Amino acid sequence: MTVLLVNPSWEELVSSKAHLYNWSFPPLDLLNLSAILKSKGLQTRVLDLRASPLSPDRLVREFNAAEKIILTTSPLDRWQCPNIDPEKIFKLTALIRDKEKLIVTGVHGTIFPEYILRHTGAALLVRGEPEKTISEIFDNGDIKDVKGISYVEKEKVISHPDQEPVDLNELPIPDYGAVRIEDYRYEFLGDRYAMLQFSRGCPYNCIFCLRQMYGEGYRRKDPESFVRELDYVVNDMGAESVYIYDLAFTAHKPSVYKICELIRQHGLSFRWCCQTRAEMTDPELLGAMKSAGCELIHFGVESGSERISRKLEKRIRLEQIREGVGAVKAAGISTACFFMFGFPGETIGDMNQTIAFAVETDPDYASFHIAIPYAGTKFYEMTGQEERYPEMYDGEVPAEILKKIMRKAFVRFYLRPGYIAKTLMMRPKELFAKVRLFLNFIR
Repeated sequence: MTVLLVNPSWEELVSSKAHLYNWSFPPLDLLNLSAILKSKGLQTRVLDLRASPLSPDRLVREFNAAEKIILTTSPLDRWQCPNIDPEKIFKLTALIRDKEKLIVTGVHGTIFPEYILRHTGAALLVRGEPEKTISEIFDNGDIKDVKGISYVEKEKVISHPDQEPVDLNELPIPDYGAVRIEDYRYEFLGDRYAMLQFSRGCPYNCIFCLRQMYGEGYRRKDPESFVRELDYVVNDMGAESVYIYDLAFTAHKPSVYKICELIRQHGLSFRWCCQTRAEMTDPELLGAMKSAGCELIHFGVESGSERISRKLEKRIRLEQIREGVGAVKAAGISTACFFMFGFPGETIGDMNQTIAFAVETDPDYASFHIAIPYAGTKFYEMTGQEERYPEMYDGEVPAEILKKIMRKAFVRFYLRPGYIAKTLMMRPKELFAKVRLFLNFIR
C-alpha cells in the first residue's frame, strides 16, 4: 500500500490582521507517521507543500495515485503559530476525488471534529496526537476499537473515546529521508534545518497556550533515545541546525545535562536552539548547553506588565525573566524573546510597559505579535468568541490601535542606535535575514 502524507501550503501569513508569520518548518508529525508506516512495510511519500508547492494538476495526479492520504492541518503540535483559517485546507481536499482514502489529522479537527469532517469529506479524522491512532488504524481492518477517531456514519458524526498518550520512547526516529533537509532553514539559527521533540506538554497552564494536540501533563524521552535521533539527523541526513521544539526543554534538568554529555561524547557538531522558561535555567546548566552546541534560547515573555502576566497565569516574575535572560547572555548564548499585545484587561499603559521591558532586557531577537485567542484555550473562553478561528481579540483595544502598537514595538526595539551598531557587525547572511524579518513585520 502507498500512503501519501500531505502538509498543505498556508502561504506566508498565518494571520493578515495580526500580521503573524508562518515559517516553513519540517512537518515533524508527518515524519513520525512516515517512520511508523514504513515499519509496517508500507510505502510512504511526504508532500510538504509549504516547502515545495505543486500545481493543482500535479496534486490531482498525486492524490489519484495514492491508496491512502493522510493530510495534517497542523504538522506540529502548534502551540506556536497555529494556522487559523482552514479554507485553504478545504480547497485542497476538494481536489481529492475519492474521499474514502482521506484521513485528516491536526488541531483544527481535534477541537472542531464535525466542522472539519463535513468540510473536507474525510473518511476518518484523528483527534489529538496522531502517532498511536494512525498506527492502530493501519493495524486494524475494523476501526471499531480504535480510539481517538471521528467519522460520519449515516449523516451522524461518531467520535470514539480519546486515545491514550503516546509513549514517546516507543516512537521511531522521524523519517527525515522523506524530505529534503536543504529545503528548510530558520533565520535565527541557520540552514539545513531539522526539528525534533524531546518532550511533550508543560508543567504550566498559561491561558493562551494551545495544547489540545498533546493534552495535559508532561512526558519526555530517554536522553539516549533522543541523542540517537540527533545523531541520525546530523550524521545521516546532514542537518547543520536543529530546533528542539519543546515547550520547556529544561523542565527536567538532569535529562538536559545527560543530553549535553552524550552530544559531546558522540562528537556531534551542529547548531541548536530550544525554548524554555527563564527560571528553568542556571549558569551551570547553560554552560553545559553552550559546550554542547546550543546557540539560541527562546523565551515566551508575553508581557512586561506584572499585572497582565498574573492574568495570563504564567507564574513567573519579571525579575526572574531579567535574571534568566541575563544568565543566557553571560553564557554566550543568543536570546529570542516573544511578546504579545491584546489580552483581556490589558491597557495601552500595559503594552507600553511590555515595549519598555523588551528594550530593557535587550535580547538578540524580539518578536511582537497581537495575541490570538485559539479555540481550546482559556483565553478563547474568556473573550466569549463566537468565531471558530478569530484572528485577534479587539474587544477592549481596537484592532487598528493594536497594530500600531505592534509596529511601534518593532521600531522602538530594532531601530535603537546601539542595536543597529551591534547588528551591523553580524555576518552578511544573518544581517540580511534580520533586516528582511524586520521589514516584513512593519510593512
